[in-house]
Amino acid sequence: MKRLLAHILVIILAFSFISCSEIKDLNSGSNSAVSESSGNVSHDALAQDESYKDILSEDDDLLMTTDINGTKRYICVNEKMNRDFDTSNAKFEKYDFAVLTDMNQTIKPTLVRKGDTFMNWKLAEVSAGFYCFDDGRMYPTSNISIKLEGDIAFEAPFYYSFYDGYNKEVINIYPEVKDYELFPYPVYTHPVYSPSYLKQSDFKFEFEVQNVSEMAEKYNLKYGNYNGNVKVKSFSINYYQPGGGHYCEGEVDSIRFSNEKLKTDSSKGEAYNAAITAYNEFLNGEKNAVSRDKKQTITINSIGNSAGDPSIISYALFDVNGDGIPELHARSLHYYIFSYQDNRVVLWHKDTLNFWLPEEFPPEEGGAIGEGSANVLENGAIFSYTVDENGRKYSYTTFDANGNPTTLNFSDPTQYSGQKAPADAVYTFDNKKVTKDEFESKTREILAMKKVELEWKNYVK
Repeated sequence: MKRLLAHILVIILAFSFISCSEIKDLNSGSNSAVSESSGNVSHDALAQDESYKDILSEDDDLLMTTDINGTKRYICVNEKMNRDFDTSNAKFEKYDFAVLTDMNQTIKPTLVRKGDTFMNWKLAEVSAGFYCFDDGRMYPTSNISIKLEGDIAFEAPFYYSFYDGYNKEVINIYPEVKDYELFPYPVYTHPVYSPSYLKQSDFKFEFEVQNVSEMAEKYNLKYGNYNGNVKVKSFSINYYQPGGGHYCEGEVDSIRFSNEKLKTDSSKGEAYNAAITAYNEFLNGEKNAVSRDKKQTITINSIGNSAGDPSIISYALFDVNGDGIPELHARSLHYYIFSYQDNRVVLWHKDTLNFWLPEEFPPEEGGAIGEGSANVLENGAIFSYTVDENGRKYSYTTFDANGNPTTLNFSDPTQYSGQKAPADAVYTFDNKKVTKDEFESKTREILAMKKVELEWKNYVK
């Protein structure tokens, strides 16, 4: 559903642009379900032909005029085409050409066919549906299938996971807005969702990787978030109007993981970027971190996990002391928080009560890495627990303005929520025995706090 909505929202296009395209011979086959048409489509100069003025309504935006098999057609879009738009007098016809612009809507709508080159992409396959009226109006719809072949590369986050809905592994790539200009996108009018409504919505463009297994095996990917330079060799748009799936997918040639694991941001100031640079150097093994007392040196490879692998599993940023400079959070067998002080990466906190479920850690054959029990709470504290035969032990750590931690420990005799404890069970709070009622009273506020969803990225050396 998330992918469906994400791609539906991308349909907002620059309908006000007007362009003319010269298309030569267009040939296609037939389909028993819909009318499949072809013919000689020629350029008609808008400046010399104003016959459309008597045909189009005031809500139509003319993109171009064409001549198909001797019949003049007016390809246009309509901002008012929504659920109430009357298409009862229209024929739905499919053609071997389509109208494209770019994702950023900077290129005027252009008529393209198989074999054409558009935005450095070659059109390998094209099939598009139009609502066609007897008076010559043609409205491109989102019943469209396009495959483009090219060679583009861009830096982007991507997510590797198992999607229960399709019972398969998927990789979703999320290009940054600045890279939307690399991707063509069809011009069409949607019959269900009003373009004016969708213009008010924030959308994020994403696409699935077709060769998932190949990429996962090649780069030894584990489920989770990554960031890398992605090289794409094909890109497909497959939409089904009016209410079917809307999705984009691409075939990836290669992924190059950058040493810039965390991004600097010139708008956030010198102190912020100095910290990010230092964190990157530590994550890449170029510089070491130190303990608070400066007596211990920590390298990225000295942080081991129970799978026997050196280094961390995943990392994220979050400001726990409110000074505007985020700390580096790292997951491994334990939970680590590093800060940037006196031009060094400094270990602020190591939480050893980071409980891992057996099926989560260590991962098996590319299985789920898991999250462990340690989390950041809404007040910036770190909360974790571990489980053994005696019950659960909890750790709740807060930080002052200077990053000094204060840890509160408590425990209960149950191994899971809802489990009944014996009458003589032992509860502790702040390392002192308390009654069950006292335990529940003292811990209620902490246990009710919501955790913060950090943007974790899987660590790649």
